[in-house]
Amino acid sequence: MSVRLVESQRVPRKGLAVDDFAQKRSVEDALALLAIPGHTRHEFLSSRVDTRLYLDYDEVLESPLTPEILKDRKDKVIARLDALLGPFSEDKTIVYYSIASRHGFSPRHGKFKVSFRPFVRGLSIPYTEIPLLLRSMQQDDFWDLSVYKEGEQLLAAINGVKDRDDPRVLTKEHADDPDAWYVAQILDDNALPFHMPLDLGHSTTSSTTSLTSSTSLTRESNVDILLVRDVLACLRSERFRDYASWRTVGFALKSLGGDDVYLQEFQEFSRLPEYDTPAAQKACRELFERASTNGVTFGTLRHWAKEDDAEGYQRACAAYRTRSESSTVDRVTDDKILDAARILYTKLTSTQTTPITSVLRHDVSKAVFDVHVLLDDATKGHMTMALDTLHVRGVFHGGTFEKYLNDSEATAIPVVGLEIASVHKDLPPDLQWRIMRPTGTRAVFSTESNRAMIEVLNVNSPGKETANVKFDLKTAAIKKGQVSLLNDAYKRAIENAVVNDMNMGWAINIYNNPTVNIYNSEPSSESNRRPDDDLAQLVIQTHPDAFARIVFAPDVKSSNCNGLFFCDKDTNVWSQEHNGTMEEKVMSLFKSLSTKAAAAAMDAAPAAPPPPPPAAPETEAALDGRAPPPPPPPPRAGAPESAQPRLTFGGVRAAELTALQAAGGTVAAGAAAALAGHRLGTAPRCAHGLFVKIVRDARVHVVTPAPAASRHVAVLLLLLLLAPQV
Repeated sequence: MSVRLVESQRVPRKGLAVDDFAQKRSVEDALALLAIPGHTRHEFLSSRVDTRLYLDYDEVLESPLTPEILKDRKDKVIARLDALLGPFSEDKTIVYYSIASRHGFSPRHGKFKVSFRPFVRGLSIPYTEIPLLLRSMQQDDFWDLSVYKEGEQLLAAINGVKDRDDPRVLTKEHADDPDAWYVAQILDDNALPFHMPLDLGHSTTSSTTSLTSSTSLTRESNVDILLVRDVLACLRSERFRDYASWRTVGFALKSLGGDDVYLQEFQEFSRLPEYDTPAAQKACRELFERASTNGVTFGTLRHWAKEDDAEGYQRACAAYRTRSESSTVDRVTDDKILDAARILYTKLTSTQTTPITSVLRHDVSKAVFDVHVLLDDATKGHMTMALDTLHVRGVFHGGTFEKYLNDSEATAIPVVGLEIASVHKDLPPDLQWRIMRPTGTRAVFSTESNRAMIEVLNVNSPGKETANVKFDLKTAAIKKGQVSLLNDAYKRAIENAVVNDMNMGWAINIYNNPTVNIYNSEPSSESNRRPDDDLAQLVIQTHPDAFARIVFAPDVKSSNCNGLFFCDKDTNVWSQEHNGTMEEKVMSLFKSLSTKAAAAAMDAAPAAPPPPPPAAPETEAALDGRAPPPPPPPPRAGAPESAQPRLTFGGVRAAELTALQAAGGTVAAGAAAALAGHRLGTAPRCAHGLFVKIVRDARVHVVTPAPAASRHVAVLLLLLLLAPQV
């Protein structure tokens, strides 16, 4: 047995071999050096060598330390130790502990610091696995996890000072205790290799196998990106400049996941004036990408934040609790997460079996399902899936797998709920379409017999997509207005695959939360409500010229055309348009209107009647059986103020209320009138056949059982007025 020591933590490591940096000494020589009080030596620990089980507790206080404070903190340390080591005693493993301490004024913090370091005898363990034990026993929030850096660790040695600028000495609990009890590298002759306690459901095996295969070891998942930012804001500037602390911050953020969002937070954390250079930012990225978590978790940053800015940390935690309590997302059972991870693994690797034994951590944010798993060979894996594209990336055994789940004809997913043949006149109806994503920029719709194919390019650039159709050896471009139908079909196909093929409907629910429902409730004389026909008149009155060019023919409705005929202003030709095309046409009418114009439109005196609409061709008019509707009557003159349109709200959260008020006040003329007197809430009921459901991505669903044409027009326009504002 030997001991490696470093003369001081200030000794530079770069460029030195281990033997030159930390000389190997015999136990006798090492103890002789450490017996000299006031030295600055540190133990050099390697993750490849077993050590004693050691722990570290620190707390920074504003006021001087009193015997009562020290006793109270030591009692807490002993209570945690007894809870941690109790299962070992039940397993007939004999363990003892001794507690070193280093209390006093810390020049670095400018405050008073309580510091305990227990050393356990009777066990041996690779020190990098101590955090795993603490997390499994739910004690990682009490102990400091920054003293278990992966690969190498400098540990302040017994009888030594923290640094030449910090005179506090690491002192033995009892003066007559052997120094060897307080040296992590000196193991007792009867020390047993560490194994998980039997009451945690694991057999007696080697430390590495039993710890890494534990299904109870989970990374901290109760965080969100706002909490991460708030915690980083609490850290003192010294955490930025001290290299070891800076690396620890990177490791802690990496433990939350390898996503770019955490890398960006790490780079922002590191962006000090003297380090705000391309080279420094490159160093951040390289450290983040190549580093493992090194046994460090986000709990370390929580501990530091509590030390550096206790009040700021309390505010951050309170804000996080408020966000958590306001969430309406139901918790998903562990079994569902495990099933989803296994299905995802088989689809990603094209294997029939899955080695995943448990889920370590999972999250759904920004349309991405992120899951960390434990495999049956005691290694860890990581997978992410974009819920809106089916792009999956997995890292297992040092290798990376990446693809779209529908990247070939064999894995193509069916198109459901939409008939896309209407995008081109030559395509026959009732074809069974499917869709695949062979590359990041290209999506392909095809039939099972490859009789027809639709190719969408630039699919990864919303608003810049182009499409062409290939049918009967002919290729033709698809109009821009029809591409939106293809996008809708693609989104529905993906959602169907996630919900039905992968049993992950819960992930879609989380992604789409929250939901706002707008509905007509029971009419009452007290609420100044208006009937739907009056609502339609108010909306159509905004643009009488344009709406005189719209005719509704309910008998020719289809799955993708609502039976709306539009008369082109330049050619005076009537034609039935696709829903997406009509949406673009009608929306364009309202984008240029201001609040002032809206108020003027509702308050002005009756205007001259609009010019008559152009005559519809006989063939098109026959479909509808009637002429375009006449302009609506003007509003009553001199109506009392109480009868003017007003908004009443109920059962809606503040953020939703703001969005809805914006729809009436800043964009669409008539939007406020359209909502006049209609109550808002969340109950799915409908008195007048109008039920509008607006979700976060601005997709709108409507139920309109009444057949009246004016009501259908009103509903369509109401959708177009509100959807851009959500």
